[in-house]
Amino acid sequence: MQAEQDDHERWIKRLEQRLTAALGKSLRLGTAEQARQQGRQFIPVERSDAQSQGFLTEPLPAVERELLGILGESLGRLGVAERELAAHRREARSRAPFRRQPPEKRELASSLEYLLRVAAQLGRFWTAALFVIDPEADRLRPRVLYHLAPSDIPCCERSLSEDSPDVAALEQGGLTISRAGDGVEWLPNEASLGICVPVKSSGDAIGTLWCYERRHRFVTTQDMDLLRSIGSQIAELLEQAAVARELHEHQHLQRELKYAGRMPSSARYRIDPGECRSLDLAIRSDGVREVSGDWCEVRNLQDEKLLMVIGDAVGHSIPAAMVMSAARGALHALLTESTLDLKTGEIMGRINRALHSVTRSEQFLTAIVAIYDQSRKELTYTNAGHPLPYLLRDGQAVPGEAHGLLLGVQADARYGATTVSLEPGDVVLLLTDGVTEAMNGERKIYRGEGVLNSLGDWRHESAEEIAARIWRGLRDHVRGGRQQDDRTLLVLRVPTQEGFSAGRAMAGARTDRAQALASRKPD
Repeated sequence: MQAEQDDHERWIKRLEQRLTAALGKSLRLGTAEQARQQGRQFIPVERSDAQSQGFLTEPLPAVERELLGILGESLGRLGVAERELAAHRREARSRAPFRRQPPEKRELASSLEYLLRVAAQLGRFWTAALFVIDPEADRLRPRVLYHLAPSDIPCCERSLSEDSPDVAALEQGGLTISRAGDGVEWLPNEASLGICVPVKSSGDAIGTLWCYERRHRFVTTQDMDLLRSIGSQIAELLEQAAVARELHEHQHLQRELKYAGRMPSSARYRIDPGECRSLDLAIRSDGVREVSGDWCEVRNLQDEKLLMVIGDAVGHSIPAAMVMSAARGALHALLTESTLDLKTGEIMGRINRALHSVTRSEQFLTAIVAIYDQSRKELTYTNAGHPLPYLLRDGQAVPGEAHGLLLGVQADARYGATTVSLEPGDVVLLLTDGVTEAMNGERKIYRGEGVLNSLGDWRHESAEEIAARIWRGLRDHVRGGRQQDDRTLLVLRVPTQEGFSAGRAMAGARTDRAQALASRKPD
């Protein structure tokens, strides 16, 4: 309202100056009371709001008084019409486009065209254009045109480094150019006037909104406020579209990562008991991200042998998963092409050479490759820089051995092997450093001691029950801390008929008791 009053007063002041110059006598607008006090003639201006206002002037001839009377009547009618139009525009600006937001399912281009049409119609402009910044080219490009073609606009693409009105509008908050001034090179051929306001979101420039008019007219503060308001809505719409697009891309990436994180088929997390008659197995794995750099796999070989691999690629997520996938691919290719009786050291050497040829110097992997001969009950393993395995026997824990460098560091690295004869009741633990180095909120590390302390009396339990004990102990330890590495555990147990059956019976008893408690009705 104050801005409208200021514009009106400036218009009145210019009218008084022009009439004074034309008549050669002092003239101004005022009330009849002011005319009496100043001893001036009073020529009323007809107004429907019953305010007694008119021209205050020195004595004039009858003809000039008559002309001023006609002018006053016309100005009075014009003032009433202008006030009614201003009220209509204020109401329209408050209701549209705020009241008529574009439907959610409307295409972005249609929504932007809708807002440009609103800007042109409410501001009584001929046409409108939206220019959006292309950050890669450091240029403004037309995004949406209302009643215009790109060929109608000179300098359709504009560099942000040159002296353009768009750059000035972004800096100043808006400007007006005319054909009579220096705006010829920026205006469409039929336009005499152009208004440019910035399109910004949270202070960051997105583009500029232009409105063009064929006839020259006085641009009011209300006009600028209207266009700035619509420019803000355009910025909000573009920002919402960008957020929705980023969310869609993020969800698409998440789906792809989850798909990539699923290990194919057979036995990454389980093995069919029918395929392994003399070994009880359990696996636990927990990744920091959707895809993991940990590797845990169990495969059947010929002659009743079982191949087991556990590995850990440096880093997390996709880079680590790529290294792990390269190692898996090398192993599977070796197993597919070879029917020979491969040794664990030879397998490790082949994987090492493959990794060294396809990975960068900072990418490497630790691993244990083990082969269990079910007929001989012998476990042969090769350790390439991996945390030591543990053999649990007769209530004691015996750490295993290491046999060489990390995989992928040195192409000609050689690896040895260790063979252990397993007895009924023996348990072998294979794990990644994400387990032993897990840290709680007090920055205390779980270590191998934490793993062994969590076991309790494990001698009559199955591999699955032992794995569950270790995993519970790990989670109790890290409660309050943040997981910083992938964690994987593989438990091997040579069952005894009595011990294995007893463990299963105990597990069944605990399950029956839990079901009974769950079904018990409250008193």
